[in-house]
Amino acid sequence: MRTRKFGLLLIVSALNVAAISAQETFPPPEIPPEIGAARASGVIRVDGVLDEEDWRGASSVSGFRQTEPNQGNPATFDTEVRVLYDDTHIYIGAHCADPAGRGGVRVPDLRRDFNFLSSDLFGVIIDGFGDGRFSLVFQVNPLGAQRDQTVVDGQFFDLDWDGVWASATAWTSEGWSVEMAIPWTTLRYSEADDWKINFVRKVRRLNETTGWSLWPRVFSPYRIAYAGRLTELKPPPPARNVRLQPYTVLREAKIGTESPGMDLEPGLDLKWAISPTSVVDITVNTDFAQAEVDRQVVNLSRFSLFFPEKRPFFLENANLFSVGVTAIVRPFFSRRIGLDAFGGVVPIEGGVRGITRNTDRSAGGMLIRTERQGDQPASTFAVGRYIRNLGKTGRVGGMVISRSDDSASGVTGGNNTVLIADGFFQPSSSLTIEPMISLSRSSGGKEGFAASYWVGHSTNRGYTGIIGGVVSENYEASVGFTPRRDTILTGPGIWRDLRPAWKPDSIRKFRPAAYGYIYTRASDFELQEAYFPLTPLHVIFENSTEVKLTLEPNWQSLERPFSPLPGLRVETGDYRFVRYGTTFTSDQSRKYSGEVRLMRGGYYDGELDTWGATVRGAASPRASLALSFDRNVLRGIGQAEESRTTDLIAPEIRLALNPDVQLVAFYQHNTAAERGALNARFSWQFRPLSFIHLIYNEGRQLDLENRHLPLFESERQIVLKVSYLRQM
Repeated sequence: MRTRKFGLLLIVSALNVAAISAQETFPPPEIPPEIGAARASGVIRVDGVLDEEDWRGASSVSGFRQTEPNQGNPATFDTEVRVLYDDTHIYIGAHCADPAGRGGVRVPDLRRDFNFLSSDLFGVIIDGFGDGRFSLVFQVNPLGAQRDQTVVDGQFFDLDWDGVWASATAWTSEGWSVEMAIPWTTLRYSEADDWKINFVRKVRRLNETTGWSLWPRVFSPYRIAYAGRLTELKPPPPARNVRLQPYTVLREAKIGTESPGMDLEPGLDLKWAISPTSVVDITVNTDFAQAEVDRQVVNLSRFSLFFPEKRPFFLENANLFSVGVTAIVRPFFSRRIGLDAFGGVVPIEGGVRGITRNTDRSAGGMLIRTERQGDQPASTFAVGRYIRNLGKTGRVGGMVISRSDDSASGVTGGNNTVLIADGFFQPSSSLTIEPMISLSRSSGGKEGFAASYWVGHSTNRGYTGIIGGVVSENYEASVGFTPRRDTILTGPGIWRDLRPAWKPDSIRKFRPAAYGYIYTRASDFELQEAYFPLTPLHVIFENSTEVKLTLEPNWQSLERPFSPLPGLRVETGDYRFVRYGTTFTSDQSRKYSGEVRLMRGGYYDGELDTWGATVRGAASPRASLALSFDRNVLRGIGQAEESRTTDLIAPEIRLALNPDVQLVAFYQHNTAAERGALNARFSWQFRPLSFIHLIYNEGRQLDLENRHLPLFESERQIVLKVSYLRQM
């Protein structure tokens, strides 16, 4: 009871803080700035050099202003932008002034979808519907690597969307320039000409972010409400187009001493843009050999961890199907399709997905069929989604999720259906409310209920909010993520952005924070777990170096024994302990960077010391080496007061001839799982979104008793995958 009262007090206190004046957070402009597009009369060669006559004749905009570090101040180095178009493309040309030239820019690596926070870049945000809800983002760093994504409502990002577009950069005597050529077939737009547009620039050595039409620093550059208008543009009428991507996979596997032989498997991905507002994706004999492998972790908690989706087919438009709060319930989690409980691959025979968006509504559907794999039956998955827009920023939606497992080997197939209703509301630019309720029904008439919510208030002074929800004992989402049942979560949170006048010039801001996660049993309201991650000191320096001191009080109530590692056993009972630690993170944009993490303190009836480090060195953006190491030392656990040490070592090497030709090798040595795993991937993009992938995977069971090679029961796999994209 005392814990619940304490949690309620935190919530009330946090909400009171929301009344603090926003001060520097300003509303969208009543009269947005404008940039006019000019029709190109000649051929635009995309080489990064703005030397065509059309560029010289086009009107330009400049006068970029800072969002970070000094909101509203002129950019230290200005950016000049022009826009052209013709029958096939829209062209963005920009000159990014920088007197330091090549020696001043920061580009850690050449990977696609590089880290926005660590690299110099220039980018454009385009809303072809003009309603401020859905935008496409195209960004380029000075060495030509591309970054693209879709964004919904300025805060739901789909970085895994890959569009077909071309870009190039060039060095000038006064900085660097960039050209982008974006096909009309890649864009999403309506026949109306009320397009919105904005531009963003990052000068990383100054840790400075600037934009054309300014937005408050607490928001991302993708808040279209703050964007300007693109005028004088005459796009072609929306037309249908088809993107065909056949592929062939040559695979050879070896398990222990057995070699099943070599397999040759064809496959096909088809993207049919019925119109610029509607897209259908079809996949046949789907293969995800090129997908990045999961990063292993040592899970010492009592509950399952959430691993992000990495497979391309499920990543695109994932934000349309994303509902709920991960800490309590996610009714739809695409990793439950085509992967078993241990992350093993379940072959996908085929699937189809349709998406449509316009200014009034969004809708989507997905139908996927997986093959039988061992004891895993063949299954059919169906997902339907509908969203109705309300006003300028609100929306309500519904979702239906169904899984049907075939009967096999005398086992009767099962069925599971989940219904969802959700909403998104922004009474003001700073306040966001997201509710969700869900019902489930499984074979045998088993029914359950779940709900979640998030209320967040963000200003330049910081954030105040609360997440929470409830999951009934019988709730079952077989295509979702539900870490625990029969539980209620109450999770207040607050962080402040403090920039006092007395701070040293080397410090940008202080960011203290306090969060709470209180889980009580839904059936009787008894405490299950409560922990409060507190950061009383968080210093962020001008170059982005960070120092944090943390404190985490824990209350744990175990109804049954718990084994954090094989051979360790924590008995039932109530436990109270406190953990504390520190983290140091250096400037990640430099050639040499690192992070050191340390957490110590109690752990149920014993103690746990966790420390780790990550170091990275890059002789150039084309070659880098990183090493991550984490160690857990448990002492005095259980009645036998057992001790155990786990290590997780993960080196990675990344080589790039250019943004289109790259090699990545990543090894993981995990003593907790008694497993070592190697993943090496060579990728050559020989034309836009057409690839040759050569992948080598190896997994070995570690002999931890003898601690020497040879290891036993190895699994090896070599995969050659060739895909070719044809825009029809």
